[in-house]
Amino acid sequence: MTQVSELISKYLVFHDLDDEYQQLLADNAKIEQYEKGDSIFNKGASADSLYIITLGELELLEIESDRSSNLPAQVVKEGELVGWSWLMPEGRWNYFAKALTQLELVCINATPIREKIQDDHEFGYQMYKRLYHTVVERLFNTRCHMYEFMKK
Repeated sequence: MTQVSELISKYLVFHDLDDEYQQLLADNAKIEQYEKGDSIFNKGASADSLYIITLGELELLEIESDRSSNLPAQVVKEGELVGWSWLMPEGRWNYFAKALTQLELVCINATPIREKIQDDHEFGYQMYKRLYHTVVERLFNTRCHMYEFMKK
């Protein structure tokens, strides 16, 4: 088992995914490292990756800015996923993502994953089921964050 395979199987969202599907993710993944302040992806750019944060934190921003502004942002931490915009053909990122700390990510190339989802409906169901939980959690956190922002 490769380091990437071990990292993918370690995280709760994929830990019980069939070995064949975990291997497909691992075969299309690489480890990326970023320094504090580095840009991970930009709003409006083509969304072609799914990220698992293995070390550090990143921030999702509606408007690219420095942290001195009062713009609402969401912090995504180790063990969480970022990126589901690739699920849709011609998907585009909806946010800017920047490293808040030193950051290590498993970056999964989404193009072959999207193709497999189209060909293998069981795999598609398993992926959507796992990503749905992340989407709902992120929306809830965004709503809470906006509520706190509005109270200020």
